[in-house]
Amino acid sequence: MATTKYFEPDWGTEVTASLPVRFDFAGRAVKSLRIDWDERLFAVHGPAYAVVDGDTVELGATGDIKRSLHVELPDGATELVLRSESLNAYPNENLRDVQRASFRMTTEDASEEEWADTLQSAACNAWSLEATVNWVCHEGVVVPARAVISSIGPYAAPTGVSVGLQYADIVGAPALAPTPGDAETEPVEVSATIESTMHDGVREAVLVTTGQLEAGQQIELVFEVDASDSKPQPFREFVPRLIVTPPQNVSGMRLSEKHSSFPVTPSGSHLSTYEPAPTA
Repeated sequence: MATTKYFEPDWGTEVTASLPVRFDFAGRAVKSLRIDWDERLFAVHGPAYAVVDGDTVELGATGDIKRSLHVELPDGATELVLRSESLNAYPNENLRDVQRASFRMTTEDASEEEWADTLQSAACNAWSLEATVNWVCHEGVVVPARAVISSIGPYAAPTGVSVGLQYADIVGAPALAPTPGDAETEPVEVSATIESTMHDGVREAVLVTTGQLEAGQQIELVFEVDASDSKPQPFREFVPRLIVTPPQNVSGMRLSEKHSSFPVTPSGSHLSTYEPAPTA
């Protein structure tokens, strides 16, 4: 099965949904198979494949490939394999009117077998974290200048979130800045601890929250540098990074896919601002 999760519209229930990836016909002479799913949760990429006498056979298919697929099976087919992909609807993953995945299988004797996904649900208070880092080049080395962990909500992020930063030990440990207030409120101090260690030229700073991070709050880590002063040297064995690790066994975590940051573009080159800031 491919699995994914979403939330009900009020963000109070987390639901896990499944879609088959592989069918084993268990000796039945299957003639055709129709599969339906919710296109917000899954995608099925063509072609489909059948296993016949130990060989893999590519199959044609009909139907709306975005949400359904109808496959005619060759004689002797023992398995069907789909290229099913789980999708993440973040940040709009509180969905209504979700269509459960289902299939209808027809055998050569015209008998039918049907199946529908049994959605797994659990009560929760949905929450999300997103991490961003300003990477700059200091003395030829890419280091963080500022890191921000934002609580997106709609409910508070739990206690025990860990934020780990690893970077070259030419910059000291970060300072923890309070969450800025608005025009009518004072800045909010974040409940967290920071530990910093050094090993083989790499500094590791680890922040752990000791209280909930309310929706709209931020953790801001500020470093000794704020702008690039040089162009970067090539990365060697080590690449700096930020990793956010949520606490274990906590329900309601939204899959922001923004729990890490590396100063590397998809093509593998440096990601930072290279040029020194202009001066008057």
